[in-house]
Amino acid sequence: MEIKREKNELEFVGILNESVTVEYLLENFHSISADSSVIILNFEKVKRANSCGIITLIHSIEQVKLPVHFSRCPVWLVEQLNQIAEFFTLNIKIISVFAPYIEEKTEQYILKLINIDDDFIKNGTLQSLDEQINDNGLKIVADFDSEDFFGFITRYKK
Repeated sequence: MEIKREKNELEFVGILNESVTVEYLLENFHSISADSSVIILNFEKVKRANSCGIITLIHSIEQVKLPVHFSRCPVWLVEQLNQIAEFFTLNIKIISVFAPYIEEKTEQYILKLINIDDDFIKNGTLQSLDEQINDNGLKIVADFDSEDFFGFITRYKK
């Protein structure tokens, strides 16, 4: 996996698996820690991860003193967030995820970026995500159960 840095954001590119080491991740995390108060991990270009990669990521984040924000999380990562409670023992925050939708007219599968801000967590109703309008003004319908897909939100420390 390749990591590209842009200010306080690390863009992960490739596959998160056993070839990724704690040392490699920490080297990149520490490159940001001198300049910033938060580390943003952008997962948009990570095709997939296996259990070794997820464990390495968790062990690396455990050693970082700064908050870590997960950005542009693919569907596979959202599923991991919903299954692995250890993510929420760490100092992480989910700031955006891609959610799967189907465009009603063409039945085309699309991913819509959903921002997970404080208002979304406190005031947003998950049912409002069931139907959206895409960038072309067409109706899109969720290809997920809102409460299951966004189940990780209930794990945030209050």
